[in-house]
Amino acid sequence: MHWHSFADFLAMGRHGVYVWGSFAVMALVMTLEPLLLVRAHRRLIARLRRHWARGGSGREAAASGYPDVRIGISRPQAGGQSPSSTGEAHL
Repeated sequence: MHWHSFADFLAMGRHGVYVWGSFAVMALVMTLEPLLLVRAHRRLIARLRRHWARGGSGREAAASGYPDVRIGISRPQAGGQSPSSTGEAHL
């Protein structure tokens, strides 16, 4: 496309609101994503350090924010059933 002025370029043939709105949302997401990842990483490291200072294991601290996740080594159950066949999730 060829534009006659900068205003025509910004208008994008009457689609400028959609084009520049999409661009702004994409720029916001691409800026926030790394910042949120760094923040989550720092929180995890702080939680692990607090837990280790109390004498706990790191695996338990990592999953402490997720109450439905069970941490541990699977032990064979009586009757020869493995934990996966009983529907239990083990990490």
